[in-house]
Amino acid sequence: SPLDGSTIAKITLARILEMPLEKYIRFMEKKTNGWHPPGGDNHRDLRLPVYGRVVVEDGRLEFQSADERLVRQYPDGGTVVPKLINTRNELSLHVVRGLLDYQRAFWETGRESDIKPLTMKQFSALFPHRSLDPSRLSRLASTLSLQTYHRESVNLRTLFASRRMHFAHIIKEIVTESDAVLTDIEVQAILRKEYRVALSTRTICNCRKALGIPNFRERNAAYYPEHISF
Repeated sequence: SPLDGSTIAKITLARILEMPLEKYIRFMEKKTNGWHPPGGDNHRDLRLPVYGRVVVEDGRLEFQSADERLVRQYPDGGTVVPKLINTRNELSLHVVRGLLDYQRAFWETGRESDIKPLTMKQFSALFPHRSLDPSRLSRLASTLSLQTYHRESVNLRTLFASRRMHFAHIIKEIVTESDAVLTDIEVQAILRKEYRVALSTRTICNCRKALGIPNFRERNAAYYPEHISF
């Protein structure tokens, strides 16, 4: 049977949501006859590919969009395409605001070790939305990047960390900040004493490998200047 308008709209929406952000903006420019960021050169640091940046206002974390079209509300009389794109905007803002709340410690410090474990399913339960499921959330988060107020660009997908990756970031911080070359057993002791975390040396080894940190012998045999971070 022929596809009805509702089915076609859903297919189109799915395709738009899976677009990389740069392609999405090019698509928007075709529909809006081009766009230039407001404020001229003063807003050059807010241009794509970042979706926006995190700023601090009166002690609160706030989101500032890089593109006014990403938060524009289209009138009811608009065409189908702007309505579908605005659904993407609504979902994007929902995800950004949820992550600003849940990963607040990371946004304030910029330290990867402060990224709390979070799965797509957990996010959907904590911040429910009628049009957002874990599969769509995964595709959308991979296409969005934010600029922190530390002037670093962060892809939102990295803020959905497994418990193992969370521990890997802590291990990376311990190894990088230590003046001595630490063995996995010594890292294990620091985790137990300072972080109240009990991990086997095998798990520590796997976490270290996940971030490309050399083992004790390799690090001990090579000279790494103080500014080197694995």
